[in-house]
Amino acid sequence: MYFWDNYGNAKYWEKVKQRKDIDKKYLIVKARVSLESILDLTDIEVCRKINKIWLKYKKILGIDSEPELGKKLNLLYKTFPGFIDQYKVIKISGRYINTPQNGFIEYERYGTKVEPFLSAKIIYNVKKKEAILERIMCEEEAKDEDK
Repeated sequence: MYFWDNYGNAKYWEKVKQRKDIDKKYLIVKARVSLESILDLTDIEVCRKINKIWLKYKKILGIDSEPELGKKLNLLYKTFPGFIDQYKVIKISGRYINTPQNGFIEYERYGTKVEPFLSAKIIYNVKKKEAILERIMCEEEAKDEDK
């Protein structure tokens, strides 16, 4: 399961999924998730550690190509039984370049300077359902604060 850290990001993803498959019904669920056993891929030191593990594993298996991140992680989870107990949740940031400006936070869409911007989204991938402590169905539409 994938979770976002705010309703707007979840609503966007729901619309994307719904557009791709109009016959399915997608729901947004609010959850309380334990982050005690997290693989935090927003932390550069954690990424370096996991990359060392990946490179050793890749060499042992004789993998020549470099698969996409999701496939790498799936291989690590399938190969090392303790991996899922150590890392029940994966945290990563995704770059959504089509995120519109909103007038409040201004930034250069393709700029190189360090500044606040909206196109980075934090995503949580729950790998082990025991990490979900509580689930609540969200209402169909969030209430606008300014109405």
